[in-house]
Amino acid sequence: MWGWPGLFGLLAVPPGILVGLSLAHGLDAWSGRCPLRPGFLAVGLAIGTALVGGSLVGMSAVHAPREVILERQATLRIPVEQVWAAVEEPTFWMRWDGLIGEISPLSSGTDPQTEPGSTARTGDTYSALLRVAGRNVPVRLTVRSVAAKREMGWDVTWSQGSAVKRFVFRLHLQPRGDETEVTYRVQYHLPSFGARLANTLALESGVRESMEESLSGLDRWAQEHLGR
Repeated sequence: MWGWPGLFGLLAVPPGILVGLSLAHGLDAWSGRCPLRPGFLAVGLAIGTALVGGSLVGMSAVHAPREVILERQATLRIPVEQVWAAVEEPTFWMRWDGLIGEISPLSSGTDPQTEPGSTARTGDTYSALLRVAGRNVPVRLTVRSVAAKREMGWDVTWSQGSAVKRFVFRLHLQPRGDETEVTYRVQYHLPSFGARLANTLALESGVRESMEESLSGLDRWAQEHLGR
């Protein structure tokens, strides 16, 4: 159904008909069998070309991988202790991270509420706004992993549901003398065609841009506020 002649056929037929009719009219007019209608020719070619582009995007989404793994690296010219000081306190993330717009602690079961200013513990939960494809989306963030001066990761739970599943992201730090190699990794699952289409159109490019912003923001914020 999803290959040829199923969905691919449905996607290819409309632009093919429009472009074919427009070209046929142009050839008939050139051979003198009918008067040229510039408006019909221009509109047919414009719409047909647009539909061709849409069809290509749709076909790309059909064969896009269901599991997306994105990774960015940067070497910051500051020691790992300074970088970790900006990472270990979860509410600091909204000051430099490109994905997290706002974040505040939540209560977790019978445990006392996590206080702002405290270091992260695995399982701590936070209310947040996640910047996704130009939108601020309400989510719950759960600390997935913490390794002092090495790694911190988050699990995302969508407050209003989402076609994107198992969205996780983490930051890994590797000391290199007085510098720190930082790896930002985002992974998520796209179970449906609609989710893969949205990823092709906007989601993946938006996440990549946010990851770049995060690395540059971490470098800048750590140096300005935690530098010694």
